[in-house]
Amino acid sequence: MKNIRLNGVKISYIEISLFIGLIVAVVCCFSNVICQSEDMGNHIFRLHILANSDSEEDQDLKLKVRDEVLQSFNFDDSKNDLEMAKNQVEGQLQNVEKVAKSAIEKAGYDYDVEPEIVNMYFNTREYGDFSIPAGMYDALRLKIGKAQGRNWWCVLVPSLCVPAADSTSGEKLEDVLNSEQQELIKTGSKSEVRFAVVELYEYLKSLFV
Repeated sequence: MKNIRLNGVKISYIEISLFIGLIVAVVCCFSNVICQSEDMGNHIFRLHILANSDSEEDQDLKLKVRDEVLQSFNFDDSKNDLEMAKNQVEGQLQNVEKVAKSAIEKAGYDYDVEPEIVNMYFNTREYGDFSIPAGMYDALRLKIGKAQGRNWWCVLVPSLCVPAADSTSGEKLEDVLNSEQQELIKTGSKSEVRFAVVELYEYLKSLFV
């Protein structure tokens, strides 16, 4: 039986065929859910901050950096335009680095900080009374020091970098998502099944990328 190596793992052609068959079955049964989920990446821009480590001090520092960075943004998200938001953030990367570095030094640390705009994979994340499905999203990623600690994230577009209990969050999200996507992100047993399917699909897809 012939085998190939995928990401360093030896896999037979039969196993590959089974994987492909599973992906096809998932896509056929939940094609609309998957399409709506993947399309969210065209409307949502996220902030992702990685702490130096999981120590209490580094996790506390991460939140201090977060607060300073969010307060420093000169950011017009009124049109909820993803490309416009990315351009605005890209034009402020040097200032973001300066503000973050100042917050780090003010707290008594000398960690490096690296801001960058990336397209990265996020797992399903709960946000108050709704969840954002797994998938690839554009994000401003801020790496502090070794960037080996737990992360913090929020949504910059639409503007949800506020406490999850803020009742206006859902209204702002409705501005950029269609009715099917709004239904998809609501928490509940049905959504949990859908999110599990999306995560399975994204995982299987990643094996061949």
